[in-house]
Formats: sequence, C-alpha cells, structure tokens
Amino acid sequence: MVQQITKENIFEQLYSIVPEFKGVIDSEYDDEEKEIQYVLAYRLAQYTYELFVTKDFDQLNKILEYIELILSIGDTYAQELATVGFLEDIQTVWDNSERDRSEIYDLLLPESKKWWNQVDKFWNGKIKSIGETYEEEL
Repeated sequence: MVQQITKENIFEQLYSIVPEFKGVIDSEYDDEEKEIQYVLAYRLAQYTYELFVTKDFDQLNKILEYIELILSIGDTYAQELATVGFLEDIQTVWDNSERDRSEIYDLLLPESKKWWNQVDKFWNGKIKSIGETYEEEL
C-alpha cells in the first residue's frame, strides 16, 4: 500500500526517489530555507530542466511519475504544491529558457497534463481559478 503524500512527507518521499536532488538541496540551502516548500518546488523545476538538457531521462521520469502520484493520492496541500509549485514552476523555467515547453509537456503523465492545462488556462485568463474546468480536460 502506498503512503498518502502530505505536506509533512512530500519532500522526504521525493528524496527517497531521487536522492541526487536531496544532495542539490543540501548543498544550496540552509536548514531554514529547506522549510519553505515553494522555494524547493522552484528548485525542483530548475532541476527538471537541468535533467532534460543533460538527457538524464531516468531521473526526470522518476520526478514526473512522482508528481503524477502526488496528484493522484496526495492530500489537498500536496496536490496544490504539485500544481502551483511543481507544474507551474516547470512552466516558468521552460518559458525563461531556450527550450519549447512542449518538450516537457510531452513527457508528462495524464493527470499532470490536466493540471498543466488548468494552470495555462488560468494564466491566459480563460478561467478564474485553477481547477475550474478540470473535469473538462482530456
């Protein structure tokens, strides 16, 4: 049985799946900064970009699978962090890079794509809140 993903264990579980990312966090952030999950979420977005550019698809896919798992079994906080933390930050990192964001979108799993589309619709002014048209997503 898979343990529910919560605010308290979201990064602990991520570090067990991708221990290399924990090394990045430990080398770049002090203990106080490590408590700010949205800061870590942005760094994870940057890390996904780095993995893509270096073609480390094994680690990248582990992260994307974990995001999918959070969106499927995470508590409300974890799902929100996965959406407006991880996915939105991945969009931001890609938008500020030389890459086309469709490259990472194509690697996302179905639930992640639905929430990615919700973030896009929100920022493009098509919906007033993320999740508003979730049921209509493919």
